[in-house]
Amino acid sequence: MATMLATRCGATSAPALGKAVSGPDGCLLRVHPQRLWLLSESIGTGGYPALSPETGATLDLSHARTILHVAESVAVPLLSRFIAIDLRSHRFAVDDVAVTPFHRVSVVLWRRPDGIDMLAPRSFARSIWDMLAETVERRN
Repeated sequence: MATMLATRCGATSAPALGKAVSGPDGCLLRVHPQRLWLLSESIGTGGYPALSPETGATLDLSHARTILHVAESVAVPLLSRFIAIDLRSHRFAVDDVAVTPFHRVSVVLWRRPDGIDMLAPRSFARSIWDMLAETVERRN
């Protein structure tokens, strides 16, 4: 399943646990040994991947998650106030993925070349945004 989904994204291989791979047609994040998240803006036009029940199951999470991007210049000092993961670039490198709590709510962190993306439950995203904005304001 992982190889088939990586091919669908245009990536050369499937991601290892805690890693992401990207291709021209999407990104694949391995958030658990048996769970892959496919992120693609073109998924709606090409349809969802067809998997046999023996291979796996697909579940559309687009209505349930929001991506919050934190710029590289502030990501580590800002997010380190809320998350107990060493986010420095030599420990949490580009395309590293981690599942961690943020105020008791599970979020997925994904290191990108220009910062860190946080995939948060949509119902909690505004609260996270407000906490991050308030923390930045206090620092200035």
